Amino acid sequence: MFFDGKLTLVSLEFILEEFKEHKSEIMEKSGLDENEYLALELKLNCPIWSEDKRLKKQTLVKIINTIELIRELG
Repeated sequence: MFFDGKLTLVSLEFILEEFKEHKSEIMEKSGLDENEYLALELKLNCPIWSEDKRLKKQTLVKIINTIELIRELG
């Protein structure tokens, strides 16, 4: 899926793995909550690809999981 021409994947360099590994520490030190990490999606008006069930419950931005992404790509 990473090489599918229908997708444009957007992320800060190295952020995904670093965020997963240090999520609690980052949130504690930054004083930010999970919703404040949605700013990039809001700016670009694109969905976030995530398997995080808690993130999917929010209504600010569209969250799609892998199965939904595969369906979208046809």
